[in-house]
Amino acid sequence: MAKDMNLTESKQYTKKELWLKYRSKIIKDCCHLLDIELFDKQAEIVFDETPIIIIRAGRRASKSYSLALYVYALLFFGGLFERELQIIFVGPSYYDTRFIWRRLFFFLKYAPLDELFDCYKEVKTNWGSKSSYKWYLSFSNGTEINTGSADTPDTKGVRGDGYDFAGLEEYGLAAYPEELTDAIAPAITDEGNINEIWIIGTPSLGINEAFSNHFDEGQDGPDKLPDKRSYKLHKEDNPYRDKESPMDSLLSEDGRAREVWGDDIPRGGRLFPEFKYKAQVVEQIYNPELPYFIGVDFGRNKPVVEFIQPDGDDYRVFKEISCKDILVDNLVKEIELVVEVVCGGNQPTIIGSDKAGKAKSDLVSWTSFSVLKKAFPQATFTTHQQLVSKDNQTNLYRKLTMQNRIFIDPSCKKLATAFVKATPNTKGGVVNPGWLKREGIDDPLDALIYGLINHNPGLILGYFEPTPVLTEAQRRQKEREFFG
Repeated sequence: MAKDMNLTESKQYTKKELWLKYRSKIIKDCCHLLDIELFDKQAEIVFDETPIIIIRAGRRASKSYSLALYVYALLFFGGLFERELQIIFVGPSYYDTRFIWRRLFFFLKYAPLDELFDCYKEVKTNWGSKSSYKWYLSFSNGTEINTGSADTPDTKGVRGDGYDFAGLEEYGLAAYPEELTDAIAPAITDEGNINEIWIIGTPSLGINEAFSNHFDEGQDGPDKLPDKRSYKLHKEDNPYRDKESPMDSLLSEDGRAREVWGDDIPRGGRLFPEFKYKAQVVEQIYNPELPYFIGVDFGRNKPVVEFIQPDGDDYRVFKEISCKDILVDNLVKEIELVVEVVCGGNQPTIIGSDKAGKAKSDLVSWTSFSVLKKAFPQATFTTHQQLVSKDNQTNLYRKLTMQNRIFIDPSCKKLATAFVKATPNTKGGVVNPGWLKREGIDDPLDALIYGLINHNPGLILGYFEPTPVLTEAQRRQKEREFFG
């Protein structure tokens, strides 16, 4: 590649300015060196100059391949203009970055950069090590590629110097996705650095809300978020994938949607498919002209509180408290603070809760409700007769979401996430009432129902009636009647 300016002249530009000026030509030249012909969607991604790129993709859709190619082009740029680069690959574990490393070393072997640039002649690497998956690649000019891990909430595996580029691999599987981006983002802000990040992955077995949110924001268009863009890759985009593979017949419907098409599908399918996160998780502002009520679930060890305001036939959840401990005195203080600061001292009409400490495994004391009742005389606990059945709760939530009657403030993360992540209670091929019990799902959904049915008992079918044993046909008929 012939330089359009000499090295002396290039020194007046920052790395970022030089990269933006020559990146398209460099990428094209690298594709030529590597004998790569980009398919259409791949080319759109690789040539996109947006600093934050999110790729949600099915398996074998070339997301890791594309990222490795982009890093090869960055190394080419660094050699061409004698610029040091700091790059990091981060996965849910160190080992999960192997897909990018494998492709990058294939490129470096196919078209060795040390034959073009002296700064890459001295190389140190531990790629291929079986004793440590914390792989690295360093060159004599100071350029380094390191590996980070997001397997602990302290994210110490990604903290360090500033980076020109970060590649977050399998972000959909990250156990601590928000902590990861919170830790890595400040490291990609040094003035003069290239400062770009790719966040890539296949959706996990269950919704990764952070991944979904980043993807959705990237779909909003350059007018709203000019620095973030997202892409979806699937098997039809990649011409090198066998479209008629017999292996596809082994996939379940959810598996096909997730692993082939790159769709967000929780394990077992969504229990509330009508819940549209983007439309129903929107800012909610407390209206002092309207009454409000509260739902409390004491949980097994940490209470969850939802503040709900009826608005005509709609219900608006405007505040959520996720307690840090089991002490009910602290819970009362938290509620009092929200009542004073957010609600201007206006008292809730009712506080519905469960009967704390009823299960042997509960760490919260059975006396918790009496403490809450003393502070808020309008508090009342909910009996199992009022709940009737988990099916009725599920149908109520489905009805409210289908009719677009429930809205949740984005700050109420536990409740919003529970609506997205809740899955049918399936065991051994049998669908049982309600949702599958998983950490983070039960408490906010129960807190909401305790508030709703104490505010308006008629919301739940068969109030104070025993739950009959229904055949599958009767269950479907009951659901049809409920949904009208």
